[in-house]
Amino acid sequence: MKRVLDMEVHENILAGIAGLVCFMVYLTTMAPGLSFIDSGELAAVASTLGIAHPTGYPLFALLGRVAVLVPLGLEEILVLNFFASIVTSLAVAFFFKCVSRIRTLVAPAAPGPEKNRYLLGASFPSLAGSLVFGFSTTVWAQSVVTEVYALHLFLLMAMLSAFLKAAGDFQADASHVPRSLFLASFLLGLGFTNHMTTILIVPAVFFLYARIWGLKREGLILLAKLSTSFILALSLYLYLPVRSGVHPPLDWGHTASLEKSFWHISGKQYRGWIFSGFESAEKQFGYFVANLPTEFSWVAYGIAVAGVLYLFHRNRQLLYLLGIAFF
Repeated sequence: MKRVLDMEVHENILAGIAGLVCFMVYLTTMAPGLSFIDSGELAAVASTLGIAHPTGYPLFALLGRVAVLVPLGLEEILVLNFFASIVTSLAVAFFFKCVSRIRTLVAPAAPGPEKNRYLLGASFPSLAGSLVFGFSTTVWAQSVVTEVYALHLFLLMAMLSAFLKAAGDFQADASHVPRSLFLASFLLGLGFTNHMTTILIVPAVFFLYARIWGLKREGLILLAKLSTSFILALSLYLYLPVRSGVHPPLDWGHTASLEKSFWHISGKQYRGWIFSGFESAEKQFGYFVANLPTEFSWVAYGIAVAGVLYLFHRNRQLLYLLGIAFF
């Protein structure tokens, strides 16, 4: 037990190093004020506890309000840019934890006195991968401005880390349900209160859940239990009708009624654009393909291909999980 705890401490230290390195670089490139698109609106929402454009982003509004109340002696927009750097750095740290836990699931070390040395040495590729992730074009860009995507990255990585920990704990001892599984469910719900694209990770998570816990009676009962923590986190959307009811300075859509809150959360205002046909999807896919080479170095892509081949031979279940998540 002591060796396991020591290894956990070592991994946490390396995860912290990855996050800290990124944080120091993010600070040197942080935007000196307002940036483009939604930066001004979101800063106003956080500063006044207002209602943002659909889907409302209640978690960002509340956490942003807490951030601007910290007495740093800076303008609100600078505090929120600083907040983005912090949560993106935390996302990098949790990315490290995700990679480490995937590695353990793929090739668990044999018990013995060399286990800690093996795991510690194997952690350095995780560290390198985390820095590649943290300094990729899009992640870095979101770490220096006021937007909802930095928080989105953090919640996504924290949820996946908790879920992978639950998978590893269950693999080690199938006699009980890991508590981290309920944490993962709660974080998934929080993810939805920040950005609805959280739904894109659900197929991959559901796939791994079905492979580990199954979808028979026991698995479905556990899924029902997990839904309670998910719904508890999702209830944060009650912020919309409650806060709109007192007429804040910025009250997009006036969501004081449940009907208008539902319209807001479901993005009714944008449905004409989102579901306008395959033309929009084709355009976005083309943008993704064209910009993918600039996100990482070609060395990283070569290593990724090697990783896919390794998983194909060692653990296809995890290969399918990552494939679904990527798609």
